[in-house]
Amino acid sequence: MVGLRGLIAYTMKKLKDNKIYRRTFVQKILYFTLPTEARNELFIPYLFGPYSPGIQRLIQYLENNPRYIEEWEIEVQDSPFTAEVDTLVEFIKRNGIHTKHFSQLAKLHFILNALDIKSPSQLNEALISEIKKMSATLGWLEFSKIGDDKLRKLTLELKTLLDSRQT
Repeated sequence: MVGLRGLIAYTMKKLKDNKIYRRTFVQKILYFTLPTEARNELFIPYLFGPYSPGIQRLIQYLENNPRYIEEWEIEVQDSPFTAEVDTLVEFIKRNGIHTKHFSQLAKLHFILNALDIKSPSQLNEALISEIKKMSATLGWLEFSKIGDDKLRKLTLELKTLLDSRQT
């Protein structure tokens, strides 16, 4: 697997350098950055979207022992994953995205991935219904009650986010 602890350290440092550090951002950036297999292995549905208890433990460890951040981030200095992190941090900063909104994008991605929809596009009524139903099943009740227009807007934004990572 990717040098996970190094990637966590790199992500934390990047967010702190940009003055937008939040644990939720670290979790969701790693969710979007990691390959599908790692994502499926590490992340579970949780209150604020996809969440990894293992990643959370490492975040807390680094918060309590910041001297390891620079040491660990060296492990991924030549990794293509750092460019992914840079792109996502820039996306968050450029668009003024808050943690709740970024969590909604991660929830939508998690659901679309579970439905085996690789590239989001326009949502039809049946898919909107399925997304809301799965949201409720996963315990994301607030997300399951989101308006159809808001869900369509999130889908377009998610597509923009995913497309920005591929360029």
